[in-house]
Amino acid sequence: MSATYILSAVSEPSPSSSTLPPRTTSTPSTPAGEQGHSDAVWCAKWARAASGDEVVVTAGADHTVKIWNPTQTSAPTRTIRPPKSLGIVGLDVDQAETGASFLVASSLDSVITRWSIEGESEGRVELGPAASWDVSLHPGAEHFATAGGEGKVKVMSSAKATFGQELAALEATGKFGMAVEYSRGGNLLAVSSDTGYVTLFDAETGSLVSSFPAHSAPIRSMSFTSNLLITGSDDKRINVFDLRALTSHSGASGGGGRRGQVASMGGHEGWVVTVGARNDRLLASGSSDGTIKLFDLSSPSTALSTLRDHTGDVWSLAWAPEPVGLAPAVEGLGATLGVEVHPLTFHTNFGTICFNVWDTAGQEKFGGLRDGYYIQGQCGIIMFDVTSKITYKNVPNWHRDLERVCENIPIVLCGNKVDVKERKVKTGAVTFHRKKNLQYFEISAKSNYNFERPFLWLARKLVGNANLEFVAAPALAPPEVQVDAALMQQYAKELEAAQAAPLPEEDDADL
Repeated sequence: MSATYILSAVSEPSPSSSTLPPRTTSTPSTPAGEQGHSDAVWCAKWARAASGDEVVVTAGADHTVKIWNPTQTSAPTRTIRPPKSLGIVGLDVDQAETGASFLVASSLDSVITRWSIEGESEGRVELGPAASWDVSLHPGAEHFATAGGEGKVKVMSSAKATFGQELAALEATGKFGMAVEYSRGGNLLAVSSDTGYVTLFDAETGSLVSSFPAHSAPIRSMSFTSNLLITGSDDKRINVFDLRALTSHSGASGGGGRRGQVASMGGHEGWVVTVGARNDRLLASGSSDGTIKLFDLSSPSTALSTLRDHTGDVWSLAWAPEPVGLAPAVEGLGATLGVEVHPLTFHTNFGTICFNVWDTAGQEKFGGLRDGYYIQGQCGIIMFDVTSKITYKNVPNWHRDLERVCENIPIVLCGNKVDVKERKVKTGAVTFHRKKNLQYFEISAKSNYNFERPFLWLARKLVGNANLEFVAAPALAPPEVQVDAALMQQYAKELEAAQAAPLPEEDDADL
């Protein structure tokens, strides 16, 4: 088990105005001459450096950037003072797999600078007045985007040798770009405006993907998960949008009438100044009311908790990096993981194939908007629980939705929890796959039994070659239970016999 930490930046300067929970009981050392911010802290980032150590980077109205050791928080390890710049309003740190090596900061006078994590100046560019209000580094760290008073989004080189070279200028909706953010995969670029609009661009081509009203007031912050866009606004609301609906012309609208909207959360008494998703499940928001709220994105209607540690505005949030070496969870194919997306990579004799597995279970919490999660799906797995008859009875509903939205995609039916001896859905009673010409497998997610078989079958269908084989096992979580080998052999024989038996005249006749 590992702890989760969150960092906030606030407008209540003190010798350590970044609120950072202590992560060690050792006595911190204080570098000579180094102090905390002398004015409001507007930006905060938390990253893992190339050395493997974690670093916290903060910046604010005192026009300094400070780098901290999160285990020794009494004073920063170094302070960066960009020459002739006003307060720092935009900050981002590169998130390379090998570790962060540099940061980019933008100031109120639109001076954008590049610095090494060690505090060495590596680049500088000056833009027009109010041309840079926020900055976002592409995940590949080769370029960054900035937006501000000109209403344009500029994409510029972040490379040390060509820093600040303009690569593209994109027209966004609204006169003032409040926030700019790349998606986690780097394929989308979002900019929010003072008029409450969000404009989405294809990050590779620069072409417009979508422009839509997300709020009735300025949007100060945005955050991506693998499948959602989250926005925070001066209207005191946090809105959640389905990216698949936003990037498809057939996307549905949620109860609020906005295209792709799947949830809207309130609770803050002031502006929502910052939002930050840790992963596909956990979201934090900070407000001018001095509070931080935590939400579970699978059931976001009510905040999990509210933190009231500040007397000033909460301007920025940053989550501690995920622990090194943890593979994405892969056992959540049952009805437990909300809208999380799990990339599963398999190495085959035809190359690498990656399944982005969307668990749509529980989408009735978002008003039944399952269709938005089916759009552009290339294959499907319908899962039922062999210990619950009602889950098998619901299989036709899931199949009907998939067929209606996706059409002619390969679909696998899976009976899960076969490790449980007291099964309620008998092997011979599973006939739906035969009626609809689907492939069927019995699996156990907790034991990893037969886990790879549905993915192998789907991979062969997608590639169009029955000779495709997995050449290496995927990285799975350790099995929680062990299956009874003799019982699995018995089920296999029963399944083979059932395949040869005539179909019953009525569905589920012998359940």
